[in-house]
Amino acid sequence: MADDSMEDVALQRRRDAIDRIIATVQAERAILSIAYFGAITDIEPYITAANTTPKFVMTEGCNDPLSGGTAADKFSSNIFFIAVGQLLRNPMWQRMNNVLGDIQSRVRGLFVVPRHMTRRQIQLSQLGEHFEWCWRNGFINAMILVDDGTRDNTEHPFTVYGYDRFPHLQVRRMSVHAVWFSDKLKNFQRSSIHTTYQYDPPRVFQIQRSWAENDVKTVGYAAEMLQAFARAHNATLDIIMLNNSSRYNIMSVIDQLRRGVLDIAMNPYFYYPGVRLSYPVRMLQFAIVVRSNGEIERFHYFVRPFQTQTWICFLLGLCYLSLVRRLSERLSAYWYPHLHPSFGRGCLEIWRLLLFLPINIPSERKCFRWHGAATFLLTVILGFILTNLYQASLTSFLATSVFRPQLNTLMSVLEHNVSVNTNYNEMEFIRNSSSLPRDFGRLLIARDPTDLRDELFALRPRAYTACVDVVDFALAQQQHMDRKPLHECEERITTLPFGFMLAPRSPYEHIVNRFILRAEAAGLTVRWLRSANTDGFRAGILRMRVRNLPPKQPLNLEYFQFAWIVWSVGLLCALCGYALENLRYWLQRQKSVMVRYCMRGALQILEKV
Repeated sequence: MADDSMEDVALQRRRDAIDRIIATVQAERAILSIAYFGAITDIEPYITAANTTPKFVMTEGCNDPLSGGTAADKFSSNIFFIAVGQLLRNPMWQRMNNVLGDIQSRVRGLFVVPRHMTRRQIQLSQLGEHFEWCWRNGFINAMILVDDGTRDNTEHPFTVYGYDRFPHLQVRRMSVHAVWFSDKLKNFQRSSIHTTYQYDPPRVFQIQRSWAENDVKTVGYAAEMLQAFARAHNATLDIIMLNNSSRYNIMSVIDQLRRGVLDIAMNPYFYYPGVRLSYPVRMLQFAIVVRSNGEIERFHYFVRPFQTQTWICFLLGLCYLSLVRRLSERLSAYWYPHLHPSFGRGCLEIWRLLLFLPINIPSERKCFRWHGAATFLLTVILGFILTNLYQASLTSFLATSVFRPQLNTLMSVLEHNVSVNTNYNEMEFIRNSSSLPRDFGRLLIARDPTDLRDELFALRPRAYTACVDVVDFALAQQQHMDRKPLHECEERITTLPFGFMLAPRSPYEHIVNRFILRAEAAGLTVRWLRSANTDGFRAGILRMRVRNLPPKQPLNLEYFQFAWIVWSVGLLCALCGYALENLRYWLQRQKSVMVRYCMRGALQILEKV
């Protein structure tokens, strides 16, 4: 009976010790449920700990209480776990790892080693090996309680062990008044975070700081954010150069993350199976960039005289009018032989009136009429006024730039059958997007992502798919251009969260998420995004393109020289014809008088001789 009583007292002390730890944790953050893992005989002595908190139990051979799900499916991250059993080579830990899913870095808990498993003294190397397993699988807030039977008569029946991860993993025995779950990721103590670099403007790229070959700086808004994260936690970035770092191939980065070579990827991406994704650095839309439609030059050959086509059209017009005159005269003579109308002459006179030119006086007129002269003067003045009004109206009409309609919707791109260059890594995802019109997938052309970016940054007049941050980065070159070769469609394909990719069950996930939220709240993300454009010009990826195409000029009277030439020549010919016809009439009228004067002069000369 005494032995049973001593055993009950020992069990109660163990439960009280665990209750005190749980109460300490609950004072900092609410615990909504307690999860027990281990054999039923091992966890039974601790099952009553914190008996007012809901619990669920996972034992060997029992059915999964979550029905095949994970703790993240039905519970929040405010879970406290108690795992009882031997430390090394325990299959129950892997099952616990699967049940807790992707919240290992946010939960807290204890690994309890019962007395019957501590007949041999546990070595620090065994504790270090288990803590290393905890770190790799994301259990950064875990402690080990060893029930070695040496502390039954005290208020603290367990030997408590914790660990420090930086600058290297070190197991430490925790005192009674120690902070049970300290923040192990607050200070990295200049430890390295393994990452990599790939050419991915405006997110990640390099700029040459001096003439030295290796004096380069990694810039871009994602690189700036990750570097600021490392500085905030007193860490360093160990950039592992891949064989294809100068080209963009996100699949090689994902492969390195899956294999555990990298802790975090500097290149942000959307969710991909097999890796973890942080909180979104940015919510990015997939956009389509198409060739920009140019300006419509209206009446090009009409207003610019020094064009070969202009004079050809003018000469053809004269030939046409002369042919019409000949044909009309022959038809008139055939149908009306007793009349002698000149339909061709009438057409020419109408054409002269349309040009505001005066009509010649017929030679059959027998006298000079002041009414005709007044009509002629009024016609000249009216023609001059109307000609200037015509040119002023035409100038104001043509001075306004008119462009062909831009392609702003996905349906318009499909209707115009525009081939769209697409990153082959994103092609399948874009094809499966529900917002795409039917048969839009046939327009997509798979391209290497690096070659695709280079063509987009060079503003090649083609169609591309890219995220809006890349599109804005490339089209920043067009702000000083008179004619923009590329145009961004207003309708988007889809919107996706882009974040940092981490290794599966990464211990850095929680602190990276916390830093992203703080940087966004402080406005640092927008500032880094703006600086990426400036660094792009400094690195030579973007170019300040000023008037690389013929500049547009407002229309002026120089563009209407042809109209002035036609009007001036026509008016001069009309005035000469008018003067000659009236001179001929005057000579015919004064013919007898002139003959008489000539004969009289001749007789006078003969008389003198």
